Amino acid sequence: MVYTFIFMAIPNLVIYFTEINNLGIFLFILRFFMKNGFSMLIPLTSELYPTLIRTTGYGVASSIGRIGAFTSAFIIFPLFYI
Repeated sequence: MVYTFIFMAIPNLVIYFTEINNLGIFLFILRFFMKNGFSMLIPLTSELYPTLIRTTGYGVASSIGRIGAFTSAFIIFPLFYI
């Protein structure tokens, strides 16, 4: 899992220092390693906590994620036109 997170850091650094033309390729690579890292992280952490805490945490995280997705449209689109 450490190697996966290291391989997630490398495309982030490359994206920071390169031009916008290569952005799609490096974002694709970054997304691959992110999905790989979190697919290993979720089963590991789900076995550490009891069911009540896991379901409560999943519900809170899901609701905060949906609230963030809803409000981001009102923030991003005005910024895009600026």
